[in-house]
Amino acid sequence: MAVGNVYETVAFVQFGEQQGLNVRHWRVTDQVSPTFPIQTAVNALHTRLGPLYAGVISTQAQFLGITIRPVGAGFFGQPLESNLGPVTGSISGDPLPRQVAGLIRWRTNLPGRSGRGRSYIPFPAETGNSTGIGPTLGYLNGLDELADGWFQPLVIISAGGTDVLTPTLVRRLPFGDNLITSFAIVPGWATQRRRSTFGRPNTGGFGGVPGA
Repeated sequence: MAVGNVYETVAFVQFGEQQGLNVRHWRVTDQVSPTFPIQTAVNALHTRLGPLYAGVISTQAQFLGITIRPVGAGFFGQPLESNLGPVTGSISGDPLPRQVAGLIRWRTNLPGRSGRGRSYIPFPAETGNSTGIGPTLGYLNGLDELADGWFQPLVIISAGGTDVLTPTLVRRLPFGDNLITSFAIVPGWATQRRRSTFGRPNTGGFGGVPGA
């Protein structure tokens, strides 16, 4: 790792024949260690986010883990997986339709669509929903905690020193990134139709756990 490098992380959540993926990017904003322990970084993010995902997903779903890889202009590195094991969701009751998702909006200092992003958080359940209204306050509080978990810089302390990854929003063409400055929780449900029961099953994915 070097200051200015960008890394892509993907969170994997499994429910039956579908996986819900959340992709976020990070810029190295401070590096002290001569050789950054990337496995330590992805495991630290898993440790931070696993319990937060559990708080917003069905008891029938699992947070599987995180992958990380370097990215750049025309370059995508080989993903490395966290190796800490799955975390089962804690929202009881019948799962909501699989296409239903919580929604987080991200903002940068860049105006326009290229300065904004979204995350669709998969697989909520009945006790997180108020019929005819939308997400419960408890669910929205959990979603806010998860968003903050993605938003806060990741500080990695190793034998070589302290390194810092800061969340950023990537644009592909031309490749570049802008640091995320804020987020907002949407107090309603969003949809991702490809996650639905009638959508094509996701196969492959994380740790050899099939999505089909």
